[in-house]
Amino acid sequence: MCIFNPSFEVRNSNYRKYLKNNPALNHGNTLGKIGETKGKHHWDSTLFALDGSKANFLKSVDFSKKDNIELSNEIAKNISTVGFRFFHMMSNFDGILNFYLSGYSSTSYQKAPMLIDLCYLYNRTEKLELIFNWFSQKENRYPNHWLEKHMMIRKNNYLQHNI
Repeated sequence: MCIFNPSFEVRNSNYRKYLKNNPALNHGNTLGKIGETKGKHHWDSTLFALDGSKANFLKSVDFSKKDNIELSNEIAKNISTVGFRFFHMMSNFDGILNFYLSGYSSTSYQKAPMLIDLCYLYNRTEKLELIFNWFSQKENRYPNHWLEKHMMIRKNNYLQHNI
C-alpha cells in the first residue's frame, strides 16, 4: 500500500427522508450526509480532538517505504480509537451541534441549513435561535449566495411557525 486517503462520511437516513419529503429545503444533500472526513489531513488536525483524542498517522510522507502491515495496523488503530468517536458524536443532535458550532473549520458555518433542519428533525427547536445567531456572525465575513438563499428559506419557515 503506497497511497491512501482514509475518508468516510456519516449519513442519517432520517435526514435523507426529511430532505426528500421537503424538496424546497434540499440543498444538494440527497444522501443525508451530516459529517465527513476528507483524508489524512483531517485525521491529523483538531477535527477529532474535541474529546481530547487525536489520530496519529505514520510521520513519513513516503508511505511506499513503510511496511504495508504496519501502515494498515496504524489506519485500523486510528479508526477504532478516533474514527468511532466521530461516528458516535455524529449519532446524536448535541454531538452534531457541538461539533459544528465549535468552529472546527472556517467553513463550518456552511452547515447552518443542515443544523436548522436537524432541529426540526430531532424536535430541538429551542436551538434554532442559537444557530441563526451563530450563522449571522459568520455570514458577513463569508458571503455566499447559495447559502444565503437556503438560510432565507429556513428563516421564513421559522418565522411562519413562531408568529
